[in-house]
Amino acid sequence: MSATKQYDVFISYARKDMKVADSLCRALDEAGVSYFIDRRMHASVNFMTEITRHIKQCRALLFIASENSAHSTFTQKEILYALKYNKEIVPYRIGDFQFEECAELEFFFMNVQWQESEAEIVASLDALGLVPKQRVENQEATTQQKFSVPRWTWGVL
Repeated sequence: MSATKQYDVFISYARKDMKVADSLCRALDEAGVSYFIDRRMHASVNFMTEITRHIKQCRALLFIASENSAHSTFTQKEILYALKYNKEIVPYRIGDFQFEECAELEFFFMNVQWQESEAEIVASLDALGLVPKQRVENQEATTQQKFSVPRWTWGVL
């Protein structure tokens, strides 16, 4: 068995939500968050072995919650497996849905704080310590530069 990279975040999503997953991956890349998404697997590996290994190794599971994923048996199994191993679940809701076919997940997500934007996801991952501090500091410096007023304009009104 070859050594493989360990990621902080495992992304669970339904294939029909691929565009949302791609956009979220770009946001995580910009924030410097290490994540695993199943598109990173080689065709020669055992899919189930890799999925379960990456869920066990991650620090948090980011669940892209939609009508599609709520009805995906495979996505439901990923979440239940993450819960079994006491992983943090960060839920990113992209529409209204219910877990009609999985009472355990309906119960688990009953009182959860849903995240509904990429910025909220990055903030949640930062609160878990999964955003590298140098990225946070660089983003704060960039924000300060964007909103700082040059000294020569202070007296002009």
